[in-house]
Amino acid sequence: MGNAGMILFMPFAGILKVMLQYNDNTRPLVALFISIPKDIINSENDPESKT
Repeated sequence: MGNAGMILFMPFAGILKVMLQYNDNTRPLVALFISIPKDIINSENDPESKT
């Protein structure tokens, strides 16, 4: 399946995220689909940015 499988997976993941968002019982699972911006990760781990 290879590349075609990866290309088809992303729309299904997006549809699943939308379905989870609108159900109150599954809303906490949406956190699994959220990506954290790199600037937030780097600012927390960088000792020079802390003043």
